[in-house]
Amino acid sequence: MGELSKSEHARKYLWPIAILFFIWVFVGNMVEYNYKKQNLNWTKGKVVYIEQVTTEYYKKADDDRHELIIRLENSPADFIVRDIFDYRNVINTIKIGDTIVIYSRKKYQVIFGFGKLNEICQIEYKDNIIFDITQRKRNALGLAIISLSAIILFTSLYFFFKKSRKIV
Repeated sequence: MGELSKSEHARKYLWPIAILFFIWVFVGNMVEYNYKKQNLNWTKGKVVYIEQVTTEYYKKADDDRHELIIRLENSPADFIVRDIFDYRNVINTIKIGDTIVIYSRKKYQVIFGFGKLNEICQIEYKDNIIFDITQRKRNALGLAIISLSAIILFTSLYFFFKKSRKIV
């Protein structure tokens, strides 16, 4: 048994890890795509803070991101909406003192996907939906398609090179 070449090492170790990673991403995004309001945590309360803030996600100074932060009077945690979603309607509608209902993920739902427990999935104000869960579903479907493509690619490469290695 000799040392493995770079391509054999990739096929034996890296590609299976990549396949498992993309399966996890696929499953997580399919779970998120199938969220229903009834499956989420909900918190009703009076808004005491609402602001769009700049955050640094990356080490580059010019790569700032924005988040909408909402704090409710009866909740110890701040709720957030990342800037990959359109939350202008929320900013234009909600004011401090308004009572709203925020729907967010449960702990077990966070395990499957990326993100945080306090990320907002839906907001209702005066029985109207002002931030709809369909934005998250569209994002999840896109990521699920990308991850499924990666699963197919890495699995095909894994078996192609495994088969070609046996022939040689």
